[in-house]
Amino acid sequence: MLSEVEMDPIQVNARCMVWDGDKRVLVRTSTSDSIYAVFAYPEMRFLNYTGNQSEFVTPLVGYDKAFSLVNGDSLYVYELTNDNQLEKKSVHFLCNWNYRRVLGLKRMNDILYVYSGSSGDAGLNEFFVLNAETHTLSSKGRYPESSTGRFKSISDFKFAYAHGVWPKPDGNRILVSYIRTRRFRIYDMDFRLLHDVCLDYASNKYVVDADPNRWTTFIEDCFVTDKYIYLLCPEGEKSSLVIVDWEGRPIARYRLDEKIFFFFIDSDRNLFCGINSNHERSFYFLDLDIN
Repeated sequence: MLSEVEMDPIQVNARCMVWDGDKRVLVRTSTSDSIYAVFAYPEMRFLNYTGNQSEFVTPLVGYDKAFSLVNGDSLYVYELTNDNQLEKKSVHFLCNWNYRRVLGLKRMNDILYVYSGSSGDAGLNEFFVLNAETHTLSSKGRYPESSTGRFKSISDFKFAYAHGVWPKPDGNRILVSYIRTRRFRIYDMDFRLLHDVCLDYASNKYVVDADPNRWTTFIEDCFVTDKYIYLLCPEGEKSSLVIVDWEGRPIARYRLDEKIFFFFIDSDRNLFCGINSNHERSFYFLDLDIN
Protein backbone atom coordinates (compact mmCIF):
# COMPACT_ATOMS: atom_id res chain seq x y z
CA MET A 1 0.00 0.00 0.00
CA LEU A 2 1.37 3.38 -1.02
CA SER A 3 1.68 6.08 1.61
CA GLU A 4 1.04 9.72 0.68
CA VAL A 5 2.83 12.95 1.53
CA GLU A 6 1.08 16.15 0.51
CA MET A 7 2.62 18.06 -2.39
CA ASP A 8 2.29 21.69 -1.35
CA PRO A 9 2.16 23.69 -3.52
CA ILE A 10 0.74 21.28 -6.07
CA GLN A 11 2.57 21.05 -9.41
CA VAL A 12 -0.05 20.96 -12.14
CA ASN A 13 0.61 18.41 -14.89
CA ALA A 14 4.14 17.65 -13.68
CA ARG A 15 6.36 16.56 -16.56
CA CYS A 16 9.29 14.98 -14.75
CA MET A 17 10.81 14.32 -11.35
CA VAL A 18 14.56 14.07 -10.70
CA TRP A 19 16.38 13.36 -7.45
CA ASP A 20 19.84 14.68 -6.63
CA GLY A 21 20.71 11.39 -4.95
CA ASP A 22 20.75 13.04 -1.55
CA LYS A 23 18.31 15.47 0.04
CA ARG A 24 16.48 17.32 -2.73
CA VAL A 25 13.95 16.49 -5.43
CA LEU A 26 13.07 18.59 -8.47
CA VAL A 27 9.59 18.44 -10.00
CA ARG A 28 9.17 20.05 -13.38
CA THR A 29 6.12 22.28 -13.25
CA SER A 30 3.97 23.87 -15.93
CA THR A 31 3.82 27.33 -14.36
CA SER A 32 4.78 30.12 -16.74
CA ASP A 33 7.67 31.74 -14.85
CA SER A 34 9.59 28.91 -13.21
CA ILE A 35 10.41 25.44 -14.40
CA TYR A 36 11.30 23.39 -11.33
CA ALA A 37 9.90 23.16 -7.84
CA VAL A 38 12.50 22.09 -5.27
CA PHE A 39 11.44 19.86 -2.37
CA ALA A 40 13.46 18.66 0.61
CA TYR A 41 13.70 14.86 0.64
CA PRO A 42 12.40 12.69 2.25
CA GLU A 43 9.96 14.95 4.11
CA MET A 44 9.03 16.64 0.78
CA ARG A 45 8.90 20.11 2.25
CA PHE A 46 8.74 22.80 -0.45
CA LEU A 47 11.88 24.94 -0.68
CA ASN A 48 11.48 27.20 -3.71
CA TYR A 49 11.14 27.47 -7.49
CA THR A 50 14.16 27.67 -9.76
CA GLY A 51 14.93 27.92 -13.46
CA ASN A 52 13.35 29.64 -16.43
CA GLN A 53 11.52 28.56 -19.55
CA SER A 54 14.16 29.74 -22.02
CA GLU A 55 17.07 27.88 -20.41
CA PHE A 56 15.44 24.59 -19.42
CA VAL A 57 13.73 23.81 -22.70
CA THR A 58 14.20 20.05 -22.19
CA PRO A 59 13.88 18.01 -18.98
CA LEU A 60 16.92 17.65 -16.77
CA VAL A 61 18.63 14.27 -16.44
CA GLY A 62 20.38 13.03 -13.31
CA TYR A 63 24.15 13.38 -13.67
CA ASP A 64 26.38 12.04 -10.85
CA LYS A 65 24.78 13.98 -7.95
CA ALA A 66 24.03 16.83 -10.37
CA PHE A 67 21.77 17.42 -13.40
CA SER A 68 22.36 17.88 -17.11
CA LEU A 69 20.70 18.71 -20.40
CA VAL A 70 21.82 19.07 -24.01
CA ASN A 71 21.53 22.52 -25.53
CA GLY A 72 22.77 22.89 -29.09
CA ASP A 73 26.08 21.05 -29.45
CA SER A 74 26.97 21.08 -25.76
CA LEU A 75 26.19 19.39 -22.45
CA TYR A 76 25.22 21.77 -19.66
CA VAL A 77 25.74 20.53 -16.10
CA TYR A 78 23.85 22.12 -13.19
CA GLU A 79 24.00 21.79 -9.44
CA LEU A 80 21.65 22.98 -6.73
CA THR A 81 23.16 25.72 -4.59
CA ASN A 82 22.78 25.96 -0.83
CA ASP A 83 19.84 28.30 -1.39
CA ASN A 84 18.21 25.73 -3.71
CA GLN A 85 18.81 27.43 -7.04
CA LEU A 86 19.95 25.64 -10.18
CA GLU A 87 23.41 26.94 -11.05
CA LYS A 88 25.30 26.16 -14.24
CA LYS A 89 28.59 24.52 -13.28
CA SER A 90 30.11 23.54 -16.61
CA VAL A 91 29.55 23.37 -20.35
CA HIS A 92 31.12 20.62 -22.45
CA PHE A 93 31.22 20.62 -26.24
CA LEU A 94 29.95 17.23 -27.35
CA CYS A 95 29.54 16.98 -31.07
CA ASN A 96 28.38 18.80 -34.16
CA TRP A 97 24.85 17.42 -34.11
CA ASN A 98 23.90 18.93 -37.49
CA TYR A 99 20.69 20.21 -35.91
CA ARG A 100 19.88 16.76 -34.54
CA ARG A 101 17.52 16.89 -31.55
CA VAL A 102 19.09 15.06 -28.63
CA LEU A 103 16.93 14.17 -25.62
CA GLY A 104 17.78 12.07 -22.60
CA LEU A 105 21.54 11.93 -23.08
CA LYS A 106 22.92 9.86 -20.20
CA ARG A 107 26.44 9.42 -18.92
CA MET A 108 28.12 5.99 -18.99
CA ASN A 109 31.52 7.20 -17.80
CA ASP A 110 33.82 10.21 -18.18
CA ILE A 111 34.10 9.65 -21.94
CA LEU A 112 31.00 7.84 -23.20
CA TYR A 113 27.38 8.97 -23.28
CA VAL A 114 24.31 7.22 -24.70
CA TYR A 115 20.89 8.29 -25.97
CA SER A 116 18.03 6.60 -27.79
CA GLY A 117 17.80 8.74 -30.91
CA SER A 118 14.64 9.97 -32.58
CA SER A 119 12.29 9.01 -35.39
CA GLY A 120 14.21 11.25 -37.77
CA ASP A 121 17.56 9.49 -37.34
CA ALA A 122 18.80 7.31 -40.19
CA GLY A 123 19.28 3.56 -39.83
CA LEU A 124 17.74 0.90 -37.63
CA ASN A 125 20.03 1.03 -34.64
CA GLU A 126 18.55 1.18 -31.13
CA PHE A 127 20.80 3.83 -29.64
CA PHE A 128 23.74 6.13 -30.17
CA VAL A 129 27.03 6.33 -28.31
CA LEU A 130 28.84 9.64 -28.07
CA ASN A 131 32.59 9.75 -27.43
CA ALA A 132 33.18 13.08 -25.67
CA GLU A 133 36.95 12.91 -26.31
CA THR A 134 36.76 12.44 -30.07
CA HIS A 135 33.37 14.22 -30.43
CA THR A 136 32.08 11.38 -32.59
CA LEU A 137 28.84 9.40 -32.70
CA SER A 138 28.39 5.70 -33.37
CA SER A 139 25.14 3.74 -33.63
CA LYS A 140 24.65 0.50 -31.73
CA GLY A 141 22.09 -2.24 -31.21
CA ARG A 142 19.31 -3.42 -33.47
CA TYR A 143 15.55 -3.10 -33.11
CA PRO A 144 13.62 -6.25 -32.11
CA GLU A 145 11.92 -6.24 -35.51
CA SER A 146 14.44 -6.31 -38.36
CA SER A 147 12.15 -5.04 -41.12
CA THR A 148 10.00 -1.91 -41.32
CA GLY A 149 7.73 -3.48 -43.95
CA ARG A 150 4.62 -3.61 -41.74
CA PHE A 151 4.74 0.17 -41.27
CA LYS A 152 4.03 3.03 -43.67
CA SER A 153 7.42 4.65 -43.05
CA ILE A 154 10.63 4.27 -41.05
CA SER A 155 9.41 7.16 -38.91
CA ASP A 156 6.20 5.26 -38.06
CA PHE A 157 8.29 2.19 -37.25
CA LYS A 158 10.45 4.17 -34.84
CA PHE A 159 7.47 5.82 -33.18
CA ALA A 160 6.03 2.34 -32.65
CA TYR A 161 9.28 1.11 -31.12
CA ALA A 162 9.89 4.16 -28.94
CA HIS A 163 12.29 3.29 -26.14
CA GLY A 164 14.65 4.66 -23.52
CA VAL A 165 18.30 3.97 -22.74
CA TRP A 166 19.57 3.68 -19.16
CA PRO A 167 23.25 3.08 -18.30
CA LYS A 168 24.02 1.12 -15.17
CA PRO A 169 25.60 3.56 -12.69
CA ASP A 170 28.94 1.72 -12.73
CA GLY A 171 29.00 1.98 -16.54
CA ASN A 172 29.32 -1.70 -17.43
CA ARG A 173 25.76 -2.37 -18.65
CA ILE A 174 23.09 -0.58 -20.69
CA LEU A 175 19.34 -1.10 -20.45
CA VAL A 176 17.09 -0.48 -23.45
CA SER A 177 13.41 -0.52 -22.46
CA TYR A 178 10.54 -0.35 -24.94
CA ILE A 179 7.39 1.63 -24.22
CA ARG A 180 4.84 -0.22 -26.36
CA THR A 181 5.90 -3.78 -25.58
CA ARG A 182 6.93 -5.42 -22.32
CA ARG A 183 10.39 -5.89 -23.71
CA PHE A 184 13.77 -4.79 -22.48
CA ARG A 185 17.33 -5.54 -23.49
CA ILE A 186 20.62 -5.53 -21.63
CA TYR A 187 23.93 -4.79 -23.34
CA ASP A 188 27.45 -4.99 -21.95
CA MET A 189 29.92 -2.09 -21.96
CA ASP A 190 31.13 -3.15 -25.42
CA PHE A 191 27.52 -2.89 -26.66
CA ARG A 192 27.05 -6.62 -27.15
CA LEU A 193 23.52 -7.88 -26.50
CA LEU A 194 23.46 -10.04 -23.37
CA HIS A 195 19.74 -10.46 -22.67
CA ASP A 196 16.55 -9.87 -24.67
CA VAL A 197 13.68 -10.20 -22.21
CA CYS A 198 9.90 -10.11 -22.62
CA LEU A 199 7.94 -9.98 -19.37
CA ASP A 200 5.39 -12.78 -19.39
CA TYR A 201 3.48 -12.12 -16.18
CA ALA A 202 0.54 -10.92 -18.31
CA SER A 203 -0.61 -11.14 -21.92
CA ASN A 204 2.11 -9.57 -24.00
CA LYS A 205 2.82 -8.57 -27.57
CA TYR A 206 6.33 -9.36 -28.72
CA VAL A 207 6.03 -6.93 -31.62
CA VAL A 208 4.20 -3.61 -31.76
CA ASP A 209 0.95 -3.39 -33.73
CA ALA A 210 1.28 -1.45 -36.97
CA ASP A 211 -1.96 0.42 -36.24
CA PRO A 212 -1.29 3.38 -33.88
CA ASN A 213 -4.89 3.20 -32.66
CA ARG A 214 -4.02 -0.13 -31.05
CA TRP A 215 -0.83 0.95 -29.33
CA THR A 216 -0.61 0.49 -25.58
CA THR A 217 1.96 1.75 -23.09
CA PHE A 218 3.52 -1.24 -21.35
CA ILE A 219 6.57 0.34 -19.70
CA GLU A 220 6.00 3.93 -18.55
CA ASP A 221 9.33 4.75 -16.89
CA CYS A 222 12.52 3.12 -15.59
CA PHE A 223 15.06 3.61 -12.86
CA VAL A 224 18.33 1.72 -12.50
CA THR A 225 20.78 1.09 -9.68
CA ASP A 226 23.95 -0.98 -9.67
CA LYS A 227 21.92 -3.92 -8.36
CA TYR A 228 18.48 -3.75 -9.96
CA ILE A 229 16.34 -2.50 -12.84
CA TYR A 230 12.96 -0.99 -11.85
CA LEU A 231 10.24 -0.96 -14.53
CA LEU A 232 7.05 1.07 -14.06
CA CYS A 233 4.23 -0.71 -15.89
CA PRO A 234 0.71 0.74 -16.30
CA GLU A 235 -2.13 -1.62 -15.43
CA GLY A 236 -5.44 -0.02 -16.29
CA GLU A 237 -6.04 2.91 -13.95
CA LYS A 238 -3.11 1.92 -11.73
CA SER A 239 0.52 0.83 -12.08
CA SER A 240 2.84 -1.94 -11.05
CA LEU A 241 6.55 -1.89 -10.28
CA VAL A 242 8.53 -4.79 -11.74
CA ILE A 243 12.05 -5.37 -10.43
CA VAL A 244 14.64 -7.46 -12.28
CA ASP A 245 18.39 -7.85 -11.93
CA TRP A 246 21.02 -7.08 -14.56
CA GLU A 247 20.84 -10.66 -15.84
CA GLY A 248 17.16 -10.09 -16.65
CA ARG A 249 15.95 -12.34 -13.83
CA PRO A 250 12.70 -11.37 -12.04
CA ILE A 251 13.11 -10.25 -8.42
CA ALA A 252 9.77 -8.80 -7.34
CA ARG A 253 6.56 -7.20 -8.53
CA TYR A 254 4.50 -4.65 -6.59
CA ARG A 255 0.96 -3.69 -7.54
CA LEU A 256 0.55 0.00 -6.78
CA ASP A 257 -2.82 1.42 -5.77
CA GLU A 258 -2.26 4.56 -7.84
CA LYS A 259 -1.36 5.59 -11.38
CA ILE A 260 2.31 6.65 -11.30
CA PHE A 261 4.02 8.56 -14.10
CA PHE A 262 7.50 9.36 -12.72
CA PHE A 263 9.50 7.82 -9.89
CA PHE A 264 12.89 7.20 -8.38
CA ILE A 265 14.36 4.61 -6.03
CA ASP A 266 16.35 5.42 -2.92
CA SER A 267 18.31 2.18 -2.60
CA ASP A 268 19.84 3.18 0.75
CA ARG A 269 16.37 3.46 2.29
CA ASN A 270 14.91 0.76 0.00
CA LEU A 271 12.21 3.31 -0.81
CA PHE A 272 10.08 4.04 -3.88
CA CYS A 273 8.92 7.63 -4.49
CA GLY A 274 6.55 8.52 -7.33
CA ILE A 275 4.10 11.13 -8.58
CA ASN A 276 0.86 11.02 -10.55
CA SER A 277 0.70 13.82 -13.12
CA ASN A 278 -3.09 13.62 -13.10
CA HIS A 279 -3.33 13.94 -9.32
CA GLU A 280 -0.83 16.61 -8.38
CA ARG A 281 -1.54 16.76 -4.66
CA SER A 282 0.75 14.01 -3.39
CA PHE A 283 4.07 12.25 -3.43
CA TYR A 284 3.64 8.49 -3.11
CA PHE A 285 6.02 6.27 -1.14
CA LEU A 286 6.46 2.52 -0.83
CA ASP A 287 8.86 0.56 1.36
CA LEU A 288 10.41 -2.22 -0.71
CA ASP A 289 11.15 -5.52 1.01
CA ILE A 290 14.01 -6.65 -1.23
CA ASN A 291 17.67 -7.09 -0.36
